[in-house]
Amino acid sequence: MSKKTNPALIKWLHKLVKKSRTPWANDSPDALRICWFFDDETKQAIYEYRNDKAGTSGFAITSKLQEQLPEHMNQKYFSKDERALVFGYFFTEISEFINDHVDESDFFNFTGVTKETFFSTQNYESLLLLCEQSIE
Repeated sequence: MSKKTNPALIKWLHKLVKKSRTPWANDSPDALRICWFFDDETKQAIYEYRNDKAGTSGFAITSKLQEQLPEHMNQKYFSKDERALVFGYFFTEISEFINDHVDESDFFNFTGVTKETFFSTQNYESLLLLCEQSIE
């Protein structure tokens, strides 16, 4: 789905310099945005917003990705508690982006785990279980 580009040209971490317009921005001001999925042709992405203490505030997805979601999930913004839904649904795309564009040491320094651990079958199955629990 995505074209290969020079990983140095894609920034997966963005420090926000303007005030965010996310629904949670007043309660938990966004300081950092993480790009979890990126398509060079369509510029589609999942953005994780974090506050100044690096806590996740929530997620936003671009319109083309929103169209791919089932009707009960069709929304632009997701709370931090809905991480499993977002990551579970787009797990393959996120892992391809990270493996193609993010250096192993940068990923480890940011997440605290290796790419192999983060994108393991066991982790994916855990996300699916969390998805099922959040839908019930």
